[in-house]
Amino acid sequence: MAGLKARHRLALVTNGNTHRRRLGLDGVFESVVVAAECGFHKPDPEIYRCMLDGMRVEAGDVLHVGDDPVEDVIAARRAGLDTAWINRDQREWTHDEMPSMTVADLRELALRLMAR
Repeated sequence: MAGLKARHRLALVTNGNTHRRRLGLDGVFESVVVAAECGFHKPDPEIYRCMLDGMRVEAGDVLHVGDDPVEDVIAARRAGLDTAWINRDQREWTHDEMPSMTVADLRELALRLMAR
């Protein structure tokens, strides 16, 4: 994640079920948007707009990464964000709206983004 942080602004958008400290992600994110604090919960696209407003960025400049097809990929796409789906279990994609990228884990994501 350090390589990504050096090249990109990172934000965490969560319904409250992501524990940064336990995952070793303290200090990684410039912005953290928690559903209970902003008033919107995934899959409501408004939670992503809270992040966009807070970071003063445009939706088209953001890649949202997540593992839930509806709450992360489809909701973020409906907010105008580009998306990457973390598919750790090699599940089949069963929705009409497709992510721009599918990766097996964060390590693969970092390698692909660093190669850009």
